[in-house]
Amino acid sequence: MNRSSNDSYYLPSSIELTENHVLIHRMAIPLKNAISYLQQFPHSEYEDICRDAFELGFLCLQTAQTRQGNELIKQQMESLLVEFQRSVKVIAESFQQELVNQVGTDNGQLLAPLQTQINLTSAILNEKLN
Repeated sequence: MNRSSNDSYYLPSSIELTENHVLIHRMAIPLKNAISYLQQFPHSEYEDICRDAFELGFLCLQTAQTRQGNELIKQQMESLLVEFQRSVKVIAESFQQELVNQVGTDNGQLLAPLQTQINLTSAILNEKLN
């Protein structure tokens, strides 16, 4: 919710950052919920309440930003895992075809143990990935 300094609800303001403080000068923010909430308390507590709300608001913004970053990383990792699983399958199939081409299908005794090993290796890799 960005508002320009030309917005009639806001007075010209200046926000400055120091090493330990955020300095806000002449800022008027029309938040009816905030006004209603603050009216429940004595005027002497307004500053502490606003400071707490400001801190809580920034904490919420940081948490939301971190979650978005984590979701992006999670999606990228899942995509990489799917790609890796496909590659493992292609390698196993390619290895199998190359063995069939080199060994031939006539000798079932020689091909059967290799086929079993290829299937076992592929199954183990898929199980570990899952």
